[in-house]
Amino acid sequence: MKRIHKISAIIIALLGISLHCQAQQTGTVSFGYDDNGNRTSQSYASKQGGKVRQEEPTKTTSTILDFHGDMRVSLYPNPAKDKLTLTIQNKPEELSLFFKVTTVSGVVLYEKVLNSDTESFDMSVLSPGIYMFQLIGGDRKHIWKVIKE
Repeated sequence: MKRIHKISAIIIALLGISLHCQAQQTGTVSFGYDDNGNRTSQSYASKQGGKVRQEEPTKTTSTILDFHGDMRVSLYPNPAKDKLTLTIQNKPEELSLFFKVTTVSGVVLYEKVLNSDTESFDMSVLSPGIYMFQLIGGDRKHIWKVIKE
């Protein structure tokens, strides 16, 4: 019987510690999602001196770290209103990159061979919705869903 009391006391102590840790929590992170389940924003609220401080939501940056060796690719902001930017770091000189923008049904809207490390795309001419952005290099291909607001 004493063993049961010891186990019960340990469980109660652990629950007390857990509740105490939750009470000490000083901030909350919230995420926004689109209808397809893609994260579109992140915000942070913290308690400082009894007051809640809310930070503005941040736009999501889509990043690939291992597209080709050490090459790093970023596409931002997502969702986009007017301009979408693609940046490439550590691209091997021998690698040719091709970029394509399509509708979700596959209609090609824009194609380009990338010649620089940074490209901007005018999103203002597109209707609000979801578009597919494809980066093709060698035998690899990556596709992003981008939301146009």
